[in-house]
Amino acid sequence: VNGLNFSTTTTGVVTSTILSLDGLNGRVGIGTSTPSSTLHVIGSAQISGLVSCDTINTDTNGVLSCGTDAGKTAVDSVTVTTFSANDTWTASDYTGLSFSEVIVTAGGGGGGGAVATDAGSEAIGAGGGAGGTTIELLSSSTLSTSQTVTIGAGGAGGTNAGGNGANGADSSFGALLTADNGVGGSGESTALTCSIISTPGAGGASTTDGDIGIAGGAGQPGSCAANLASGGAGGGSYWGSGGKGGMSVGASSQSGGTSTVPGGGGGGAASADVNNPVGGRGGGGKHGIVVTLNYKASGGDLAEWYETKADVDYGDVVAISQDSMEY
Repeated sequence: VNGLNFSTTTTGVVTSTILSLDGLNGRVGIGTSTPSSTLHVIGSAQISGLVSCDTINTDTNGVLSCGTDAGKTAVDSVTVTTFSANDTWTASDYTGLSFSEVIVTAGGGGGGGAVATDAGSEAIGAGGGAGGTTIELLSSSTLSTSQTVTIGAGGAGGTNAGGNGANGADSSFGALLTADNGVGGSGESTALTCSIISTPGAGGASTTDGDIGIAGGAGQPGSCAANLASGGAGGGSYWGSGGKGGMSVGASSQSGGTSTVPGGGGGGAASADVNNPVGGRGGGGKHGIVVTLNYKASGGDLAEWYETKADVDYGDVVAISQDSMEY
């Protein structure tokens, strides 16, 4: 038999095909009289052995069975640990650890001090640069049993004699990740009018040893007008803005603001028309920080999307590089 159809009819006219057999091509059709595959179904199908499956799997013989999508329970829990002083990260503190996202920020530079040494002069301290930040997802095997956490100190602000702000210090997470320090802003002691000779501190450079490297913001130079001086603001880090610059109007001095966010640069001082000079101090840069987000996962993978795009499944945890513009 080359062909056989089972159909419904109305007064001799075929209205729908229930089952068709194409013996010539070895095909069976359900709901179609012209099957194009070995089994061609038009409409829904019900298989009692495959009920409420996450996935449908096949074995080497092509037998269908229910499967479980492990990705749906990829992340069971996350524990966030913040380090603001030198310490040790220990894997055993996180039972069932699968991977950790690590954020490392270096210390920010201090702002420059300022003193105007003449009744008609204005002095400006420049803002300190912020520390850079490095971020990476690390597997438990890469993390090993422990990592030494080093927190870079913030740079001190310049003295009220127009001293330069001190540089911040680098932060690191073992030998795996580092972040570069912010540079201190220069101070100014002058009898000149609105000279603005102070130099802002550079932000910490972005590093290449993580998934994402973020440079710290540079400090600002400040500004000046007759009888008015404004110190430069500190550079902003990954965590927020740096310290505010001091502002002085008339015969006065004001110190720069100390940064309140990790890695932020200190603000520069300002001094105007001070005949018997008492200048302003630069604001201090803020120390760095290391934050770890420690994940326990019963399924799924740690997938670096920009390297394994084709292998990313639902529930996988993904790190996206700042250079991966496709996503």
